Amino acid sequence: MDELVLFPIVEIKVKQEIEQLGTKEKYWIYCQEEKCKKLFKIGRPNTGEDWAEVAAYEIAKLIDLPAAKYEFAKYKNSLGTVSTSIVLDNEQLIHGNEFLAEIDNNYPVNKFYKVKEYRLDTAAKIVSDIDEQYPNLSSLVNFIGYIVFDCLIANQDRHHENWGFILKQQGKLSLAPSYDHAAGFGCREQDAKIAERLVTKDKNFTVAAYCQRAKTPFYDKRSQRLGTLEACKLLGSNYPEQLCYWLEKIATIGTDDIRNIFARIPNEFISEKQRLFAQAILKENMTKLTALKKEICQNE
Repeated sequence: MDELVLFPIVEIKVKQEIEQLGTKEKYWIYCQEEKCKKLFKIGRPNTGEDWAEVAAYEIAKLIDLPAAKYEFAKYKNSLGTVSTSIVLDNEQLIHGNEFLAEIDNNYPVNKFYKVKEYRLDTAAKIVSDIDEQYPNLSSLVNFIGYIVFDCLIANQDRHHENWGFILKQQGKLSLAPSYDHAAGFGCREQDAKIAERLVTKDKNFTVAAYCQRAKTPFYDKRSQRLGTLEACKLLGSNYPEQLCYWLEKIATIGTDDIRNIFARIPNEFISEKQRLFAQAILKENMTKLTALKKEICQNE
């Protein structure tokens, strides 16, 4: 058996330009040799936000889901992640809230949570309409993939600035890769609570209960906030072919694939309880998505 190799930790030599968006400490680093810029981001203390970003990227690779690349990084005594910019110098990232504001002049673009105007069917329609404008794009397929992926990793943070389109030269738009998965895998749960969840007989505090309560920031037409699995079901009612494409992809993920990813995370980034909890969440959500596949997809 090949020896397991830990994910490398990139040594950051100098921080250059402060990134203002978001709530974490971030710095852009310009890479002369690679002719690109990378974002060094420090996860919030007492969370697993750093390892969640890397684990999400590695799992996205297993199913060919377009996602921003994240690597472990270190600057002096600060641990974090580094990611290559998804936008080139001559491109612009347009967030989802900007598109939503175009069809609703009163849309609350600066409010990120508890936004009842943030409807999943509306967002999917926007993406579908852009596909019609630009032949050969697969934006809708990938957008639905992001929602299924959120369900898989229990990511509850797909707010309207955590997806968008890249405006390229000649005005062409393309869906940005999935990014910002630092809320996935229950990474913000503390070890003491994780330990209890993993062994409890209280059905309201189990891993299954945690996954059941996972919510997206999206709402339905009744102004009800959608759970992560509910969001998948809603998309399945309107876009079953695209949903089933990703459910089939997820069915190809093996237990060893997941185990190897978490085994490769350096100990300074993750605790043993976090490893176990994250894998338990994935197992639970894969079971639910498999059941949804049998319910919706043909040829079962």
